[in-house]
Amino acid sequence: MFFGALKTWFLAAVLVLSWAGTGAGETSRKQAYRIAVGLIVLESESPEDGFGRSEYVVTLERHDPAVKKEIGLAKVEAKTLARELKKHTRRIHEEGGAAAGEPNGKNSNERAATLASSRERLERTRQRLDVVRSRTRELHLLLYARSHELSVSGTRMHFADERLPAKVYEGDRVTISLIERDAFDRDLMGRKTIVLDRNLLDKGRVELSTGWVESIELKLVPAE
Repeated sequence: MFFGALKTWFLAAVLVLSWAGTGAGETSRKQAYRIAVGLIVLESESPEDGFGRSEYVVTLERHDPAVKKEIGLAKVEAKTLARELKKHTRRIHEEGGAAAGEPNGKNSNERAATLASSRERLERTRQRLDVVRSRTRELHLLLYARSHELSVSGTRMHFADERLPAKVYEGDRVTISLIERDAFDRDLMGRKTIVLDRNLLDKGRVELSTGWVESIELKLVPAE
């Protein structure tokens, strides 16, 4: 019990220290940008789903080892807290049953106090788990983004310069993917990793070719 609680505290302390640095490091001093998706043209021989129209989505992955490490720490703590939550729940069930069978008296009061303490620990653990899960979702938003789903027929589609929600920075490695989605499967049409160097950011646009994608037009615009 003691070592389990100590482990949870230690992981929480490490994670809090790590979170404290998020956004306060190198990227916070850089200009943030957003990637906007424009016209995409597929190769004429690209596969189709056979139903006349296909649904496509563009995804972005920003490669940031520091944030990925934080996500890993958050997942470890979430698993530890989930185990603690089950232990507390089981203990409360056992203590509640014992208290129900105890006649009024000194032992009964002690069991009631113990049960109340266990419920407090359960609630603190549940609240901490909610915080960790919420923070994990926030960290994911720093690394991953996707466009809306576009349904088209043929090999041309335009995402109307939709700005993907994740912010990117000079020096970032980002991976852009075009995925065809249907009710049964996901087909990767093309994937390209690029480095956002100063020259590329100054140009403000890039055209990529990859896989079944003949061209995908991207704009690099300062974040709001």
